[in-house]
Amino acid sequence: MEELITAIERVRSKVNAHHPYYSRNEEAVKQQLVFEIFEVLGWNVKNPDEVRPEDKTGMGRADYALVINGEMVAYIEAKKLSVDIVRDPSPLKQLGKYCYDQGVEYGILTNGVQWRAMKSLRQRRVLRNAFSLRSTS
Repeated sequence: MEELITAIERVRSKVNAHHPYYSRNEEAVKQQLVFEIFEVLGWNVKNPDEVRPEDKTGMGRADYALVINGEMVAYIEAKKLSVDIVRDPSPLKQLGKYCYDQGVEYGILTNGVQWRAMKSLRQRRVLRNAFSLRSTS
C-alpha cells in the first residue's frame, strides 16, 4: 500500500509540474501517469500476456486490455487530463460499449488523476453460453 501511495504522490507531482502538457496530450497521460500506477499494482506494461495496448473491439479500440491467464479481465480507457471523466458521460459510454461488445467484465476509465471503475452488463460467460446455444441448434 505504501508503494501505491508513493506512486500517487509521484503522479501528483508530475501533474502539478506539467499540467498544461497532460491537459492536451493523451499519450503522455498513458505513458507517464497511467503506467506509473499499473506498474506499482504489478502489471508489466511491456508484456502482452498482461497488458495489450489498442485492443480492437467491434466498437473501436480500447486503450488497454488487462489479461490474466490468457483471458481479458478489464479494458482501460485513458483520456487527456482536460477531460473530466466524472462529469462527462461520453468516455464512460465509450468504455461500456467496448466491454459489452467483447464481454469483458470490468472497465477502468482514467485521465491520470481521476479514476472510475465499472462492471460490464455483459460478461464473457454469457457470451460463451450464447455461443454454445447457437452451435447446438
